[in-house]
Amino acid sequence: MGERADPPGPAVHQPLGEVARMASRIRLFRPAQAPRGDGLALAFLAAYAICALLAYTWTTSINGLAVLWICNGLLAAGLLLAPRQQALVLALLCTVIDLLAALNSGSTLTRSALIASCDLGEAVLAALLIRRTCGAALDMNVLPRFRNFVLL
Repeated sequence: MGERADPPGPAVHQPLGEVARMASRIRLFRPAQAPRGDGLALAFLAAYAICALLAYTWTTSINGLAVLWICNGLLAAGLLLAPRQQALVLALLCTVIDLLAALNSGSTLTRSALIASCDLGEAVLAALLIRRTCGAALDMNVLPRFRNFVLL
């Protein structure tokens, strides 16, 4: 006799399969993103550089700790609004600026790399959460999307 197949029954819950399915639905970049000029990415880069230098100067001059790091919000906005290629270059350049600003403030290379990578991770996570909760279009004229953004 041949092998017996298992009787059909309730599916076994596979948490890794669920995570993989959810991860495939979360997209940082929108496939049909409206074209934008190079000026947008350059503006985000300039704003990031200015904010990073000011933030490091202000927090290290008083031996303080930054409670709010505005640079990561700027990078998250750049990731959401710039086209894919520009956003990836923006993320790379902002990470380099962050690394150099941390080195300039007196941090060691290891600590500066850790700070820069954590800042990049925080910005990417924020952009993913915003895209996931507010929708692909990021239209803040729709009240439920705006509410989700504020509550995030």
